[in-house]
Amino acid sequence: MSWQSVCRFFAEAGGRLPASGRMIVYGPFHVGQQATSPSNAQFDASLRSRDPQMGVRDREQVCFQADKAGLSLQRIFTMPANNQVLVFERRSKQGDV
Repeated sequence: MSWQSVCRFFAEAGGRLPASGRMIVYGPFHVGQQATSPSNAQFDASLRSRDPQMGVRDREQVCFQADKAGLSLQRIFTMPANNQVLVFERRSKQGDV
C-alpha cells in the first residue's frame, strides 16, 4: 500500500479502537531505514517495481504514525521469513469510558 494509505490506516484504527484496544500488524519492516535481510531488500525492490508508492516500510516510521493516532507500541515479535509482529494498544484519551 502507499505511504498515504499506511497513514490513513493508522489514523482510522486510532479513531475506531476502544481504549486499551489492540491492533496487530504483521509483515516485513526495515529497521533504521535498512532492510533486515537480503530477501526483504529484494521484496521491497519487487514491490516498488510494480508501484513506486508501495514498499517495505520502516518500523520507526510506522510506529511514529501509530503514536500520532494514539496507539502505543507494546511488543515486537520476530517471526519466520524475516517478518515481525507489532502489537499496538490504544491509549485512553479524555472522554473515554
